[in-house]
Amino acid sequence: MRRFWIITLCLMIGISTTAQDRLKTTHDIKAASEKIDGVYIPRDIDDAINFLDTWLTSEQKDTLRSLSLKDYGGLHHGLGRALRNDWGLWGGSRLRDYFTSFGVYHPDDMSGYILLAFYHHLHGTECPRIQDVKLSTGRAKKVTIFTRDWWRIKASNRRVFREFKDDGYKKATEVYYEYPYGFSNEKEENIYKDAENLKMKARGVIKEFDKKHGYVLVQIEHTPEPYGIIIYDGNQAWSEDFYRDYSTFSLDTPNIFFLQEGDDLWFRLSEFDIYWY
Repeated sequence: MRRFWIITLCLMIGISTTAQDRLKTTHDIKAASEKIDGVYIPRDIDDAINFLDTWLTSEQKDTLRSLSLKDYGGLHHGLGRALRNDWGLWGGSRLRDYFTSFGVYHPDDMSGYILLAFYHHLHGTECPRIQDVKLSTGRAKKVTIFTRDWWRIKASNRRVFREFKDDGYKKATEVYYEYPYGFSNEKEENIYKDAENLKMKARGVIKEFDKKHGYVLVQIEHTPEPYGIIIYDGNQAWSEDFYRDYSTFSLDTPNIFFLQEGDDLWFRLSEFDIYWY
């Protein structure tokens, strides 16, 4: 069975071989990482509250403690926005997956509940359960989170796939890896930058399209190193100027995920050109 070669996470956060086999999309990989862009991502609401309690200063917590629950609505575009952006509530994270397991899908509702829980934490009162809270979408009952409805227009997957195929991508198309999270050693970097023989480069082949959800399945055909290519590194924010110090880099570094030859992974169409060309 094909599997991901996932460095250290099995030991660090208890992912079993069975769980590894469930990491089938780039979203799944981010959701398995305890860091995204170098930022620690809480596991659940208790972990989020503990983090805020440690991260905020005594003065900041005193200010928050002085606010009424109604006043917390004013935090939506301040602290609330920081939580949504930094903790991957928009783009995907293990905390987002925690909320979706309770039927909470809107990032505004997620950050709203975190703030609600922190309010009760500061005042020593009991916080309503997630399943008892009324969402901005109106699915639950009893308590209302201080968020607003919003609408976001998504491009039609059908149109996007048509443009994708117009660019020459179809089943069995061979694609070459862009190394968005850097190289593991100098040899790999030199092959990517200088090798004229394309067969030396890390490459994959398009196997399937999921038009409904906007995903493309790529199978890895070749990697320069037997341990594969770095498909995700949660320890650092992606940047075109990022440089990894090979002299100190270890394959045992936490939150780094590899794909080996024969592995396959679903990539979001919207981010496909970040990974492949």
